[in-house]
Amino acid sequence: MPDKKELFVTRLLQQTSAGKVKWEPTMEERVFQASFPSYSVKIWTEEAFDIETAYVIGIFNDSGTQIERMDNRELKEAGLVHAWTVMRDLHQLARRQALGVEQALDSLLDSLDDDDD
Repeated sequence: MPDKKELFVTRLLQQTSAGKVKWEPTMEERVFQASFPSYSVKIWTEEAFDIETAYVIGIFNDSGTQIERMDNRELKEAGLVHAWTVMRDLHQLARRQALGVEQALDSLLDSLDDDDD
């Protein structure tokens, strides 16, 4: 049976990939948030002392208190073999969605459309 944190992160990635979790920017640069009934989830990066960037997820209650924190190293120790990749992918998806990257690319591609020549 997978660890609850491992299961949570894996499902969060799957549901984000499917477009079922909506990420938004926060007041903090490079921190993205998804809201759920009674809880919110934030994902961010932290510079590590070694080569690997640490990806961190925080779970917050409806009062804004952080009730849980997990990073890719902890998840790897708990059994999520590809924890760094999973967390990186989740952070990248959250970032792209929160900042509207797909919409920006669509708009730029429309602007660069050469059918009008």
